[in-house]
Amino acid sequence: MFGNGTYWWAGLLVFVLFIVINLVVFLLRDKAKVSYTIAWCIACYLFVFKVAEYIQWQAVGEHYNFPLEFSALSYVAYSVAVTFRLKKVQQFPLWAGLMAGAIYSFGFWVSPDSFVITDESLFWHWSAFVNHHLLYFGSILMIANVVKLRPRDWWQQVVGGAICVGYSWVIYLFTDYAAHRGKPLIVQMCDGTIMKFLGLQEIATWHYVVYAIGVALTLALTMSGIFLLNGWQCRRRAKKGLPEDAFPEKWLSVRVDWE
Repeated sequence: MFGNGTYWWAGLLVFVLFIVINLVVFLLRDKAKVSYTIAWCIACYLFVFKVAEYIQWQAVGEHYNFPLEFSALSYVAYSVAVTFRLKKVQQFPLWAGLMAGAIYSFGFWVSPDSFVITDESLFWHWSAFVNHHLLYFGSILMIANVVKLRPRDWWQQVVGGAICVGYSWVIYLFTDYAAHRGKPLIVQMCDGTIMKFLGLQEIATWHYVVYAIGVALTLALTMSGIFLLNGWQCRRRAKKGLPEDAFPEKWLSVRVDWE
């Protein structure tokens, strides 16, 4: 891990940051209202930031710079669902936010040089770094410390993921997006061409089979994982006499108990 390049130390620092984030979530495990307040503030910030960002891109004529990749769509889903308290459809946004943030951080540990050495401006480079980790922080806070998820609503993750994939394919196939921005990563993940990044010169049929099984297992494990984590935390809160579901009943009716 951390690669063998010039910026291996950056990967190590990001790994430490990821551990610290999860440690903070653990320390706040009995502070549901504080956890919710932090997650809600993160959602509000991301909502305002992303709206301003995409308005800015359209204003300067970058009309193909809009949410398409999974991480970009995760920002939208999480910020809208948590900011406007869409509790009935929160499972996909929380899972997507956790996945997008965790995958970004993991990629940084494994190949830090590819993140540090970039043609992007310093502002957008750092905003991506900060926002992805905030997205993870807000999502894991909600899943571990605040809400009670219903495993029978697992279909929300499947439907939400299918909508993201379908939307991305429609844009890719029926617009000039690829000519301006390149082939979307989410499309490469779907058709398996992302395997070329592993150094494969030719992709055989068995590669696709192994890849498909790996993707299916990863999705199943991560979707199941949030229910296991959430269920464990809910049972622990119940044993301590705390509400299993600390989601505010009224709009923004949050009183932060810092004690």
